[in-house]
Amino acid sequence: PIKSSAASDVYKRQEIWSEISHQEKNAVVLNQFASAYLPVRRGNVWLSHLYGTWANEGRLVQEPLEPGMKVIKNKDGVRNSHTAHAEVMFSLDGQPQENAGRVIGAALCYSGNYKLRIDTDESDYHHFYAGINEDNSIYSLKKNELFRTPELALTYSDEGLSGTSRNFHRWARLHKLANGTKLRKILLNSWEGVYFGINEERMKQMLTDIFAFISALT
Repeated sequence: PIKSSAASDVYKRQEIWSEISHQEKNAVVLNQFASAYLPVRRGNVWLSHLYGTWANEGRLVQEPLEPGMKVIKNKDGVRNSHTAHAEVMFSLDGQPQENAGRVIGAALCYSGNYKLRIDTDESDYHHFYAGINEDNSIYSLKKNELFRTPELALTYSDEGLSGTSRNFHRWARLHKLANGTKLRKILLNSWEGVYFGINEERMKQMLTDIFAFISALT
């Protein structure tokens, strides 16, 4: 027999994933394996996600979910967040707002090829699937071996996109970053600031500008 189950750590980590095992004599070939499925009730639901390219990263797209299929995927391997991101937000009260409205956030915890799919059919729901991209990802599962998919982190906020973002920041500090709740030294990335023209004067100017920016925010 083949066993497939949904697992979760919703109380502490707000994550869900799938686990697959079997007792067959021979290996079982896995062709498609989503980490999670989430039904989102239809209405005036908007999707927010990011895309980009070199020197133009993090471009925001906000669009209403319409009948049909919406796919966000990547199969570049080592640079899976360069052109698109495996994180989305669903605004349940119409066009997204920064500090108001009900929002569901989803982030796939995986650095490889991924696929996010939203199917909107004749039912009352948008069907959201997230997991490993099945292209070039066939897996041969041995007897008694446990295959565990990447986790999908989920969160909810009634304080708009910013509330959802703050939830994710808190989740990352508590559960994903080493010593995420402790103060740490800041690494200055000088590459796109001065490129090869590195000298003391220009570095001091960068630091001065950074401190001025921080002071303006506090």
